[in-house]
Amino acid sequence: MDKLDGPLLVQGVGGQPLEVSPLPSWPGGDEGSRLVLITDGDDPVFPGQCLAAFRAELDSIRH
Repeated sequence: MDKLDGPLLVQGVGGQPLEVSPLPSWPGGDEGSRLVLITDGDDPVFPGQCLAAFRAELDSIRH
């Protein structure tokens, strides 16, 4: 992937490595960005850990 100039689908399940896939267009034409976490439990640290993993994955794609 040469550059990140569109929407990305980010998926992770059960501690597996994140899968990041570019989408051909913004779903429904809405170009707003979101990160939605669906979790089991109420660990307040987990969302931050997910965001850090996501940022690391993006850094590996960019470089």
